[in-house]
Amino acid sequence: MNITAVNSYTKKISFDLTKIRKVGIFLANMETPLQWYNRQTDKPTFVCNCGLFTYNKITKKYEPCYSLKIDGKILIQDSLYRGVGIKGTKLSMGTIQELDCEDFVSGAPVLTYNGQNQVTQAWIDTLSTIAGKEPRTILGWNDKELSVLCVDGRQTNKPGIDMKSMPKLCLDNGLLNAVNFDGGGSSMSVANGSIVNSPSENRGVYTVFAIWENNIGKITKLNIFGKPIDCDITLPLDYSMSNNFTLREFIDPTTRELIYDPILHFIMQTLRTERGWTINIESLYRGEKYNADVGGEVGSNHTKGCAVDFKAFVGKRQIDPIHVAYALKAIAERFNITYGLGTYMKGYDSGSLGFTHFDTRREATSLWVCYKKPTLLSISALTDIEI
Repeated sequence: MNITAVNSYTKKISFDLTKIRKVGIFLANMETPLQWYNRQTDKPTFVCNCGLFTYNKITKKYEPCYSLKIDGKILIQDSLYRGVGIKGTKLSMGTIQELDCEDFVSGAPVLTYNGQNQVTQAWIDTLSTIAGKEPRTILGWNDKELSVLCVDGRQTNKPGIDMKSMPKLCLDNGLLNAVNFDGGGSSMSVANGSIVNSPSENRGVYTVFAIWENNIGKITKLNIFGKPIDCDITLPLDYSMSNNFTLREFIDPTTRELIYDPILHFIMQTLRTERGWTINIESLYRGEKYNADVGGEVGSNHTKGCAVDFKAFVGKRQIDPIHVAYALKAIAERFNITYGLGTYMKGYDSGSLGFTHFDTRREATSLWVCYKKPTLLSISALTDIEI
């Protein structure tokens, strides 16, 4: 998987077709793509919102629009809309009637086909209620890669894109065949458990589209007391690094590579063991390109494999990052480890209490707090944090 920024409000998530293990459309039961991801035992590499759906006021149920087929079962077939059919890991364009496929979802509409613009004025008129500038999720492919374009909208400096402009965006980014998935507040893209776009809402969806890549990761360096040692260790992503962590949680999700810092791992496992909290790692190792794409600082400790951003939970209840910070501080100082400890408060993001950053920097210990992005405030003690 490779995540690149097309512009300040558009991301492209691409997959080498030869490295895809599984791809499909799944019922989401009105969960968000992130909630659906968290419920899976076999975690996909990527998941996003899929087909259009509507609320039936008579049955008081959500229902799909146009044509939808999942696992060989046709759930709705009320139009001749073309869309994407999936059989195994192969994608094709056509109607549900003509394609030999296991899964199918109508495009609303098809945007490009064999490198040609498919959006006519008739389509814009037919789909006028969704033809203006909106957040978008676009699925596309060529003979080498499958890609998803996430266009953020309905937010300051995130204008979305109108239907007329979408084919050019697709062709400029190599999506020779592309379909428009459900957009607006439903648009959410999740890569290895982290939301990679900026959803305008936190809406549940009827279906999701998910991709699994080949289940292999690689440790490229060992960070031993700040000294990187080259290595070449290939392991399954689900390899248990310890009682509570797998390789999948540590790697750069775009390259599946890792610089491994055993001290950082030791601290995190100690926190997990002693407190019994569930630790949701949002970001650990980031290669330089991925670090830049997500807005990380140049030279970030994440690029050295010795930093982690995470949230802690008891059941479904998130632990306040302040309490997490005190627990980490006590463990690090017990083992005489210098560290960086950042407490990112509730105002930093939406839908959570914030998160905690911890790194095993080899220079002097550093503490900071962030109340709202991007301002970081250096502090001398955790008691300096205003709650």
